[in-house]
Amino acid sequence: MKSYAIIIIFIVTIFGCSNKYKYEKIKVENGIATHNHLLVRTKPDIKHGKIITKLQKNDEVFIFARTKKKQRIGKYINYWYKILLPDNEVGWSYGAFIRIKNIKNLKAVNYYKKLKISITDKNLIQAVKN
Repeated sequence: MKSYAIIIIFIVTIFGCSNKYKYEKIKVENGIATHNHLLVRTKPDIKHGKIITKLQKNDEVFIFARTKKKQRIGKYINYWYKILLPDNEVGWSYGAFIRIKNIKNLKAVNYYKKLKISITDKNLIQAVKN
């Protein structure tokens, strides 16, 4: 009987951990960092998300997903956004420090092309699929 309980707890733990970072895909939007040194992480979590890079004020990114629930960090309550950086890297950044510019997908891609930032439609499509 104890072994069944241990197996059930083990299964619940494994499947429960895999759903910790639930997110939903959203319409692709253009985001702008509102502060210097905005951290981009591997996961939407300040404790377990490894820092990938830092954004500077006015750096622009594509936003294509967000956490399902808002999270409180200090005095802020906001979503974590999954973003595609100009160097084609994907990461998570806290939404309190990103201003969202509502631009339709095609306009956003054309906007990046106009700025001559190294991003392609293929990179955006691949990032959105993941």
